[in-house]
Amino acid sequence: LLLPSLAGLRAPAAGVARLLDDDVGGLPRREAARRVALLPQDLEPNPGASVLETALTGRYAHQGPWGGDDAQDARIALEALRRLGGAGHA
Repeated sequence: LLLPSLAGLRAPAAGVARLLDDDVGGLPRREAARRVALLPQDLEPNPGASVLETALTGRYAHQGPWGGDDAQDARIALEALRRLGGAGHA
């Protein structure tokens, strides 16, 4: 399973999972989460969450211990949605 291995959630069956020449298994969890965010398709959806709120969960690893800059996080999440063609759903 490639994506869980690249996200550092599962050890590869053989060899090493590399992302930008780094062994994902050797990265601190927070650094791996900053590089790869994975939203599994088999999770039960949160019916009250908007597309933007769901996208903002990917900003968690970029925040400090007391949270982050909400406006900056929203700008980054909206830009990511725009690039993926999903900004109209935010």
